[in-house]
Amino acid sequence: MIDQLFPVVVVHGVGIGENRDRAGFSRNLSDSVTETQRPVIRVGPNETPFSEPVPENSVMWEEALWEGENTAIDNQIAFSLELAVQAHLTRDIVKKTLDLLGDVPLYLGPQGSRIRNVVKTVVAKHPNCVLVGHSLGSVILYEILRQAQDQDDFTSLPVSSFITLGSPLSLLFDCLPPSSRMKKEFPFKWLNFYFPNDLICAKKPLDTANYLNVCNYQLNPEKSLGESHTAYWSMPAVSDTVYRLTRGKV
Repeated sequence: MIDQLFPVVVVHGVGIGENRDRAGFSRNLSDSVTETQRPVIRVGPNETPFSEPVPENSVMWEEALWEGENTAIDNQIAFSLELAVQAHLTRDIVKKTLDLLGDVPLYLGPQGSRIRNVVKTVVAKHPNCVLVGHSLGSVILYEILRQAQDQDDFTSLPVSSFITLGSPLSLLFDCLPPSSRMKKEFPFKWLNFYFPNDLICAKKPLDTANYLNVCNYQLNPEKSLGESHTAYWSMPAVSDTVYRLTRGKV
């Protein structure tokens, strides 16, 4: 008997470029699930269509790419820099730096609703999905889930579980609107992975007083300070958890 299969939707954090540049950001994690435990069928506009028949006992996997929502603003900044900076190499470095650093303030500003709408559209395509959000991606998903909780109690956006990786929710708690604060627990499992040397997650677990019923899991600080925030995708503890949640198991 084939066990129950839940799809996976993954959301990236800050970065540079456009959607095509961010595509494949979760490849290490999906490959780990594929190679060790279960076939993964990656879907989406940036993936090569898979051939029929679909491998037995496989799980659908889609990346919600939102970087493109900031492209127009990024290009405006780049144009201004072209007028101010003459050296091409210097201009390119500054452009990429501002692109990277600008994602958080853009999300906290008027771009936030547009980005959430893009991600929510992908989530809605995969009922009962396992959500995985890295860095700012965890904040985007958290706010989508809080909105769904207040509006329709997940009747139109069913989710089976929620995983956050290197989440800055603690750092951004006072920056998010009061409507984002939890009034009750989510009706599904929420697991948060963090490195104790990851500056983005403030080197600590999420506060269960603010983020109700979250289950925090500390990863072994085997990675250096510079590596820790991007190392979640290759951690066996994360891929094993994703695999178990696609089967409806904790």
